[in-house]
Amino acid sequence: MKLLLAFILYLRLEPLSCQTTISTEAKKQALEIDIMIKAEFENIQGYAHDNVEFKAFHKFLHESLTWGANRNQQKLKNLQQFQKYNMARLDLEDQLWELCNDLQLKIRGHCYQFYRQLRQECVKGLTDSNRNKQGMIARVKHLRCDKMIKGKEADYGYE
Repeated sequence: MKLLLAFILYLRLEPLSCQTTISTEAKKQALEIDIMIKAEFENIQGYAHDNVEFKAFHKFLHESLTWGANRNQQKLKNLQQFQKYNMARLDLEDQLWELCNDLQLKIRGHCYQFYRQLRQECVKGLTDSNRNKQGMIARVKHLRCDKMIKGKEADYGYE
């Protein structure tokens, strides 16, 4: 009788021991994901300080840290979304910064005010959302000063 009772208890407790090892693995994975998320927080680059869109993504990812091991897949998905957004943000900021430098070289002569104002808009755009940055880049690439003297296009970097 005691042997039968012990056997029944063993059969009932065995699935619990299997669940414990799975949950231990899940906890390890959760800790690894948390470490990756915290590493993203420590490695912030670019013009993120006043970027409202970045702050929203940052908050979104920070909330993932509070989730337990049972939501590892969602935490990992959020981390990947943040990394994708952040890489796009940094790429757009680089493109916009290059445009700012190009505009700085064009600030002269009759077009001084036009290119100076355009450059200021580009600098302010560094902290805009990615969509606004894309729009700014497309707009600036196609703008030319109306006051440019004919035949002096090469002085402004136009061929």
